[in-house]
Amino acid sequence: MTGDVAVLYARPNGLPVTRIGISVRRSAGSAVRRNRIRRRVREAIRLERDRVAGGFDVVLVPRIPAADAPFTALREAVRGLLRQAGVVRGAGEGF
Repeated sequence: MTGDVAVLYARPNGLPVTRIGISVRRSAGSAVRRNRIRRRVREAIRLERDRVAGGFDVVLVPRIPAADAPFTALREAVRGLLRQAGVVRGAGEGF
């Protein structure tokens, strides 16, 4: 389900911090719907933020199913995408 909910792009930025951006496409619906998607994704990222390593620029692009996906599925998708991108800290931290 990870690919159905969002796409994540990550690049090293040479800084000690990781910057995260969310870009919701206009095709996702009205401004109200896009903002709801943005808020849900922002909360999922906030809950995973302590596991994210420094030194990356990350852009997360939610897809249309992210609006209706259960929050636990959205959070798992964000977690999986961060892991796939190699943005999380060491593998032995219970992630």
